[in-house]
Amino acid sequence: RSSQGVVRQFCGTCGSQISYECAVSPATIDITTASLDNPNLFPPTLEVWLEHRVSWESPDQNRTHYPRSTR
Repeated sequence: RSSQGVVRQFCGTCGSQISYECAVSPATIDITTASLDNPNLFPPTLEVWLEHRVSWESPDQNRTHYPRSTR
């Protein structure tokens, strides 16, 4: 475990992260979009944790922004 109250699932073949579950929000499971067979079917609609973004990454102004989690 990397974080208290968090469970991350990884691909057994390549090690990529597949999902994220948090005890604070037990009814929600975050799925890593890029791990899907066709991630183009699920484009992002918002951006979270912008307070931790790297300085060279610009937020997409067409999306809703959150400095932290939406939960």
